[in-house]
Amino acid sequence: MGDSRVPLLIDRRPTSAAYRDEKGAWCFAEFALVVGPKGLVIGMASGKVGAPGRPAAEAACSARDTLVASGKGILPLWLARQQQVAEELLAEFPEDTVILVDDDKFAPWDEAFLSVAKSLGFGLPFGYLWRADVDAQTVGNMFQAALGFYKARPWCRFSGDPLPITAPAGDIAAYVCIMGQEGISRGIAVFYTERDLERALNGTNRPTGAYTTFEKIKEVPPPMLAEAERCGWRYANKSAFPCMLCMRSGEPRAPEIRDVAVATAAFSAFGGPAAKPPASEA
Repeated sequence: MGDSRVPLLIDRRPTSAAYRDEKGAWCFAEFALVVGPKGLVIGMASGKVGAPGRPAAEAACSARDTLVASGKGILPLWLARQQQVAEELLAEFPEDTVILVDDDKFAPWDEAFLSVAKSLGFGLPFGYLWRADVDAQTVGNMFQAALGFYKARPWCRFSGDPLPITAPAGDIAAYVCIMGQEGISRGIAVFYTERDLERALNGTNRPTGAYTTFEKIKEVPPPMLAEAERCGWRYANKSAFPCMLCMRSGEPRAPEIRDVAVATAAFSAFGGPAAKPPASEA
């Protein structure tokens, strides 16, 4: 019986373990992970973002050895999300066994990466770009919209009552509450169901939703701040960084593409000088 190849997802992800180097630049621990069928993790290696080393290749070699040791004649077909990861693999494996695939192939397995990060003691990464389907340009568009929103100070014109909104990307419907009327936690709170909205209005502590507030730089999670520095995202000042906290059943989660899309739509809709409260609020 001949050998068969099984598709394996492989990627490198940063963690929330951050520090500044001697030049003041943010440095992060990272890990590479190989995820097989049904989300099973079969290879892993760690390193430091931007440092010499090949954690993806190390994780791949570990996974390959595991498959060989099984004695089932299974060989890997590597599915890589990043060009850098693909290049690491091509130094170790034949070209026809390494495929560069779209981000959406990885989105279903993001929870596996999050689970491993927490088991290693890193906690949630609290960056915008952790999930595979969230890209730098999309977040940059949100920052641009948030800049206009902050300058327009809509909390001076709108109450905190929920406002329905639909994000153009994927027709995502949600409820948005503009925060900041009392000078605290300026920004927006987004809820995707009436139940979550009701729980928030009834005073439930951090109900399921996405909260984007303008924070001082020193209070922004290092991974999120480092992404902004690296990607050139613009914000109003050092006391107005758009910081997103997403919650699910009382637990933090990494931002999803819908969170960024709805926040962008809300910032754009309610942040312009022409935006006016509904008649019931006038």
